[in-house]
Amino acid sequence: HIPERDIETPSGIKLTLMNPAYMIRQMNEEFADLYGIVGHITSLNVLRPANAPDDWERAALESFERGEAEALEFTYVNDEPYLRLMQPIFTQQGCLKCHGQQGYQVGDVRGGVGIALPMAPLLAKEGRTAATQAISLGLLWALGLGVIVLGGRSLNQRTQERDLSVTALQKSEERLRASIEELREHRKHLEELVDERTSELKQEITERRQAEEALREYQQRLEVQNADLRKLTQAVEQSANTVVITDLEGHIEYANPKFVETTGYTVEEALGQNPRILKSGEQSDAYYRELWQTITSGREWRGEFHNKRKDGTLYWELASIAPIYDAQGQMTHFIAAKEDITERKRAEDALRRSNQELALLNRAAQTFNSILDQDQVLATVLEEVRRMLDVTACSIWLTDVETGELVCRQSVGPHSEAVLGLCLAPGEGLAGWVVRSGESLIVPDAQIDERYYRQVEQQVGMEMHSVLSVSLHVKDDVIGVLQVMDVSVGRFGPADQALLETLSASAAIAIDNARLVQELRRYTAELQARNEELDAFAHTAAHDLKGPLGPIVGVAQVLEQGYVPLSDERLHDYLRKIARNGRKMGRIIDELLLLAESRKIKVGVKPLDMARIVAEARERLADMIAEQQAEVILPAEGDWPAALGYGPWVEEVWANYLSNAIKYGGRPDDGAPPRVELGFDELANKHIRFWVRDNGRGLTPEEQARLFTPFTRLDQVRAKGHGLGLSIVRRIVEKLDGEVGVESEIGSGSLFWFTLPAQSQ
Repeated sequence: HIPERDIETPSGIKLTLMNPAYMIRQMNEEFADLYGIVGHITSLNVLRPANAPDDWERAALESFERGEAEALEFTYVNDEPYLRLMQPIFTQQGCLKCHGQQGYQVGDVRGGVGIALPMAPLLAKEGRTAATQAISLGLLWALGLGVIVLGGRSLNQRTQERDLSVTALQKSEERLRASIEELREHRKHLEELVDERTSELKQEITERRQAEEALREYQQRLEVQNADLRKLTQAVEQSANTVVITDLEGHIEYANPKFVETTGYTVEEALGQNPRILKSGEQSDAYYRELWQTITSGREWRGEFHNKRKDGTLYWELASIAPIYDAQGQMTHFIAAKEDITERKRAEDALRRSNQELALLNRAAQTFNSILDQDQVLATVLEEVRRMLDVTACSIWLTDVETGELVCRQSVGPHSEAVLGLCLAPGEGLAGWVVRSGESLIVPDAQIDERYYRQVEQQVGMEMHSVLSVSLHVKDDVIGVLQVMDVSVGRFGPADQALLETLSASAAIAIDNARLVQELRRYTAELQARNEELDAFAHTAAHDLKGPLGPIVGVAQVLEQGYVPLSDERLHDYLRKIARNGRKMGRIIDELLLLAESRKIKVGVKPLDMARIVAEARERLADMIAEQQAEVILPAEGDWPAALGYGPWVEEVWANYLSNAIKYGGRPDDGAPPRVELGFDELANKHIRFWVRDNGRGLTPEEQARLFTPFTRLDQVRAKGHGLGLSIVRRIVEKLDGEVGVESEIGSGSLFWFTLPAQSQ
């Protein structure tokens, strides 16, 4: 339904108009292959059924109709977890070309563009984090068990006291036996005492056995607790998370092996130190004050640290810090369990950057495809590149189809105007290497790379180091190079390369489209000019051939009707008229052929024998010179300077200038014949100016302005020739790298000139 969506140029090139939605779908396919991020552009009213939304997208699009600015949700796609984001696409004026028939108006929600990030890898890592935290909590239980150990020591002391009592009992038994021997006579009384004492001893023995049994049970429990403590200690030592215990002043008393692995400090180096040895300076003092206030008040603190290892590298930790209490409830220590989340942070930063880059690339693609002027496209591309990468300078070099050279067509940065127009031979410089190889190139320090083209920095007066160059591809052809530069060393990495390559793909298409449009406009203008010239050509040919043809036909009719009575003199006069007008028609035809030839063919230039060329042109005009009694003044034959050109064409220039000078020279009213002078001037720009001066009436400024325009006649009354001459002169001279012009004043005659390159000495 789009008029002229598919067109074919006169040269056979087929062009198809591509909209931004198609470009975004292509980028989504590349992002899915490169990063696993699934992108989709859709609408509630799609043109292609393949772009229809799924249920989640349909709900998001309906929310946009209600005024929502964004849809973000954790959901499942094909039983796999995904984080999905969609933003609306609003109808702009340019969208109506394709979507106006659907009833959209400017400002309407036309659809949405969304991405789906797979979350399965992140959820798996989160599960490992939960297990680690469970181990950390178990450590707290083990520390409580230590309190029981302290109680066991107290019970052991009581057992020792009991053993002393048993020893004392044994001594009492010995004293009792001695008393029985000494007091045998008091046997009855002693027996009563023995019975009584025996009963007491039985009670004490029972109690002793009970104490020993209790001690054995306690020892068994203690062994079990010690085994559990060893397991817990082993778990802490082998934990995948860092565990640190400090006193109430913050001095480290314990650090597990993971601490050593993560920080690079040995246990010996860490003991007695404050954890502030890990501070990177990336977080404020207020952040740490809030942490300290939380744990000293008896509460648990949770948060993230951006710490610094012993070797100076930075890393991220997710930490949980809590106080430790003794059996009496007194705070004695602090314990910290920390997980290294550096990779997760990098993944989050990568996702955030990817979203930002996707938005920038989307905007850039829309901007590129809305511009058809090549210079404006190049400037817009460089503006987007500098905004994305924040570099010192960037430039675009395009390949000259005829010479194969790389030409700097646009540049942004310090003294960028000095770089514009610089040319690199095929394969020269870093940009030339990229074109020849077709590969992107990262150079950390161009100052030590022998391929670097140093004339660029000589032009801008600034030393560049880091260089990133990517090729501009259109189908299988490399049309140029997009290059960014920075004064710092090692500025660019693979992520910058990937971003620039993605941007260059859209930029190359936009540049090629703009170039094709420019060529099409130029070709159209040239074709229109040729059509206009063809009309004028036909008119002039018909008019100028009609002039000499009339006398020929008239004389032929006279001869046909009255040949017999004609005298020889009259007959010869008629024959001369036929021959003269026939030659005139021949010259007109020759000039018409030369005009067409000068447009189509290319000729080689060589040193000219100008004296011979002028003599031949003068010989061609001998009859005219004799008829007009013209005086022709020439420089001496050996005085002519050496110029470069194509002899037959230069002869036509002299013949046209001479014939015009003879026709329009002189003062017929005063009886003064034409006086024509030829000469030359050597110019400072390595060209030679050749000229013809006449003594005619001169030209007004208006007449001079019409000169050298195709098929313009100066004076329809006095002109005996035709209007092709000066247009032929201009076309021939410009083909030979020269210029044409005229100097004239009324009453002072005219000077017509043309320039040619001088021969090198």
